[in-house]
Amino acid sequence: MNKFSELLNRFIGTQRCLEFFNMSGYENSDDNGLELLESLSLASCNTLQHLDITEFFVLRSSGDDGIHGVPAFRSLMARFTRLTSVKMSYHCLDEELLLRLTRNCARTLQEIALQFADDEPFPHSISSSTWREVRRLCPELGVEVNLSSYEETTDTPDIINFLPQGMPLKKLYYHSSVKDEETAAVFQQLYYFVDLLEELCLSIVSFEESSLTEVVVNLILACRNLKHLADYGGLLGRHVEAICEAQKDGRLKLKSCSFDVAGTQDDIELEDALKAIEAKYVPIFAFQNAKLSIDNWYYD
Repeated sequence: MNKFSELLNRFIGTQRCLEFFNMSGYENSDDNGLELLESLSLASCNTLQHLDITEFFVLRSSGDDGIHGVPAFRSLMARFTRLTSVKMSYHCLDEELLLRLTRNCARTLQEIALQFADDEPFPHSISSSTWREVRRLCPELGVEVNLSSYEETTDTPDIINFLPQGMPLKKLYYHSSVKDEETAAVFQQLYYFVDLLEELCLSIVSFEESSLTEVVVNLILACRNLKHLADYGGLLGRHVEAICEAQKDGRLKLKSCSFDVAGTQDDIELEDALKAIEAKYVPIFAFQNAKLSIDNWYYD
């Protein structure tokens, strides 16, 4: 262990009632990570409620299959019995570990947040039947997914496999720079979650109108339980207006909504149109105890 890890290990050993522990981003070798996790489980396995190990175990250290297959990791995670929130990189999780977590924390676990590494080879997925069993064990559970798709590294059919129908997907943060038709396939998959999604944050690298934008807008309008929406540059002014109209007439019940609409420096018409939309709909959102924000960002 390095000196910082040793100090952290000593600190953990002195705690007997920890409820929250965040080790996100502190990249470790497997041995160091497992030693710290063991100390945490010995000190606070019956009190810990919030655990964040996102980017704690590094994929290249754990190998192509990730840490989830290491017996020591499985047994250590099984010690925690009071967890309400777990956040981790996707390669830390598989079906067996997911079922262990939800059985040990049955009816207490409320959030699982999964982050997909940019270079993750996606070696495994979790079936719809497993997610249905998880929902039976933890009926209040909601899943958050942070997913990036890059044309050089991502196989879209694999991505779809990681959003199976049975998953209780409530929050999605999605960045895409792949081809429109591939991103559209992901959004078609998201129709399985229109009754579940409560938060949607999108960053789709596209500066031209295409059939994809219609797919995205139609999905948003279908999400009747959506509370928070953010779009960073994928939609155009008329799409923003369509979403605002849905909020106005009650088809959407957003609590917050923000748009960054892409345009060129000399696109005066777009700027004026966005100002008009904001002037018209901000008071409507405010009357509904909701917040609307529209910005225009430029590209060359």
